[in-house]
Amino acid sequence: SKLSRAYSSLNLEPNETNPPPSLSIISQVLLLDIRLSAESFVFRISVKSEENDSTEDIDCYRLSQEKLRGIVTSFISQISCLDYNYPNPKSLDCMRKLAAERCQALGISRHESNDFIAAAYEFYRKEA
Repeated sequence: SKLSRAYSSLNLEPNETNPPPSLSIISQVLLLDIRLSAESFVFRISVKSEENDSTEDIDCYRLSQEKLRGIVTSFISQISCLDYNYPNPKSLDCMRKLAAERCQALGISRHESNDFIAAAYEFYRKEA
């Protein structure tokens, strides 16, 4: 593959003692075309600690769940500042759109984002 040739051209064959090169090294090699067909895709992010030379894997699923939790918390916090019985429609709409766009930034579709935020709003109305 092109990536294998890229490793070879940089004299960096990945193995147990020599992990794959970092993005800064790979970015020196231009990949023109990648075609992928998959039912699902797992993305792994590792962070290298400079203090003790160890790497830590970041759980992307857990991270996205935390981001969603933060979006909902922020949205509920914002709408709780509005008048409960007569919220300003423009303010409420703006808050909904902002929260939905933050969900979309995580890769959730526009329709699902709007449904998700609408459900959070309905939950708030029932619980408040």
